[in-house]
Amino acid sequence: MNIVVYTANIGKRDAPRTAAELKGIRQISHKRFPRCPVVTARCIKTLSHLFVPDADVSIWIDFNVFLNKPPEAFVEMLGACDIGAFARYPADETKTAYDEGWAVRHRDGEQRMTEQLAAYQASGFEGGTVISSSVLVRRHTPEVVRFNEAWWAQLSRHTMRDQVSFPYVVDRTGVTVAYWPNVNLGGKGEYYDRRYHGPDEHGNRRWRDKRRKKHG
Repeated sequence: MNIVVYTANIGKRDAPRTAAELKGIRQISHKRFPRCPVVTARCIKTLSHLFVPDADVSIWIDFNVFLNKPPEAFVEMLGACDIGAFARYPADETKTAYDEGWAVRHRDGEQRMTEQLAAYQASGFEGGTVISSSVLVRRHTPEVVRFNEAWWAQLSRHTMRDQVSFPYVVDRTGVTVAYWPNVNLGGKGEYYDRRYHGPDEHGNRRWRDKRRKKHG
């Protein structure tokens, strides 16, 4: 089984990683993409079958994410499911795509998000489970390829908020998802560590503080 961990650093948002930090990770070049950084980043994240076509299983990680487990451990956690992802919120907080969309409506324009959520509601979608897409494990099966393409279609049609469209596309395509508990609220965790996007004013890398109560 060929497991590929891949990432991308778009628009110089994050500090460069050292060769040692990138060992075993495929960094996707985005120089051939003329589109805006947000669109490019979402494209690379969602269309894993196009950017790492040789993979049997791909593991997307945001550029500020450092895995603390070998790739094989995440595949084992996947079980028989098509996709694996960590929940965005703690188990005691019930949040749906509608909650998430309303919370981030200002990022891509409130009208666009309102239209997106209205379309989802009209379709009968109940809201699903919101994930943290910082780490995303996918089997490269025909079912997942269809999921990826449907996910990208939603991002292209509506807003770029991938955490809002993910549960909708899961519901529409019927792929199976392993939802892992949120174990990293923005700091160092058992499965992965996450640093702040970008260096500080001195060029130093900053790790997220566990005491901060914002969810990742």
